Amino acid sequence: MARPIVWTVPAADDLEAAVEFIARDSEAYACTLAQLVVETAESLAQFPNRGHRLRDPKLSRFRELLVGSYRLVYWVQRQRILIVGVLHGHRSLERALKGRG
Repeated sequence: MARPIVWTVPAADDLEAAVEFIARDSEAYACTLAQLVVETAESLAQFPNRGHRLRDPKLSRFRELLVGSYRLVYWVQRQRILIVGVLHGHRSLERALKGRG
């Protein structure tokens, strides 16, 4: 059975910030990124374990999927899939995810 996808406020803010940043150079690429991230997140309803677990033991409850230069970070819970971040690949995960989930 498919689980609902729930976006945290910080994850939605991450996506919005990424789209705004990219749109300064290319609105088309910004729109494409937004669409790919949302579609990837929605696909987790059927295939929640397709991403790999984060290696850091403190963050091992989270999984990630790469979408372009960004990481879609999520937590598979019993009743839902919680999207906790959309982070640039070079960002420190531990610092960026502190206090999320």
